[in-house]
Amino acid sequence: MKMIMHKQALLTRAEAFAPLAQTILSPDFDNIWVIAHCRPDEDCTGSSHGLAYMLKKLGKNAAVYCADAFEAKYDSILSPLNLPNRDNFAPCHFIAVDIASTELLGKNFPYTDSIDMVFDHHLKNTVEAKQKLVISDAAACGEIILTLGLVLHIEMDAPLAHCLYTAIAGDTGCFRFSNTTHLTHLAAAYLYSYSDPESFARLNRIYFEEKTKSRLRVEGYVLTHTGYYKDGKIGFVGLTKEEKDALTSRESDFDQLANLAKQCSDTEVGIVLHTLADGSHKLSARSNSYFDCASFCARLGGGGHFKAAGSTLWGEFSFLKNQIIDTAVELMEKYQRDGIA
Repeated sequence: MKMIMHKQALLTRAEAFAPLAQTILSPDFDNIWVIAHCRPDEDCTGSSHGLAYMLKKLGKNAAVYCADAFEAKYDSILSPLNLPNRDNFAPCHFIAVDIASTELLGKNFPYTDSIDMVFDHHLKNTVEAKQKLVISDAAACGEIILTLGLVLHIEMDAPLAHCLYTAIAGDTGCFRFSNTTHLTHLAAAYLYSYSDPESFARLNRIYFEEKTKSRLRVEGYVLTHTGYYKDGKIGFVGLTKEEKDALTSRESDFDQLANLAKQCSDTEVGIVLHTLADGSHKLSARSNSYFDCASFCARLGGGGHFKAAGSTLWGEFSFLKNQIIDTAVELMEKYQRDGIA
């Protein structure tokens, strides 16, 4: 009875899915690439593979495309899906998942103008597609893909539950972030009923507890090199390519560092800038309460969510660093004038 109630609650948005579900069920809609964004995180990885697996259950030929490799920590949820390699067939249709802008497709993606569908939860989505569904109050794209599966009457099983749980837990910080809603918890409860608690506990350990020694070195660097501005309300740390290379060669060790830069009790927003292998610079911002990360990053050519956003920047590192700090300080001063901070 509880699972029926959870399913009914998760279907409250079902009407918006109907046109896209109709397209997916068309016999002509086949040979599909589900596109994941570059530098894929838990939500993108779980959502894209979960959708491809659902398409497989419908008898479709579907594979996941990503400009970057998926981390080894996802092997336990991806291997059981037994999805085909994207190079095994010529794609005819393209579905973008958790992708807010075309730059996240990767530099050499050849089908930018041929995207059939977009499923996303970012408020500002600029990807052009024939059909688009953006639900900005969904905590993770995994919630959207779960509802799509219910609308399509996909049979849930443990591999699919693990993928979608990965997506939802990842983008909510294991249900700690304020984007978590009652629907998020209902989605997790629904997925829990299709596998054993130990499996989900193992995923939580992998994603939120286990760290490599090199990652611990990086975190130590961030904690000891964060600079604070505006009475400590802004935490900023920058890492050049040389500084990164001295710590580790694993690019994944530099993901989600902005949360560390805001761990001080007085700090509202954590900001991290680090240089990538191609010479670009990745900006990430995470806030606790009132600082609008999306607006902040939009001023710097990016975007995202209110409390989590980012941008890819080009230019001289020290110039960008000063520009970022000045922009953050300017916003914080406005919040102080308005009585928000």
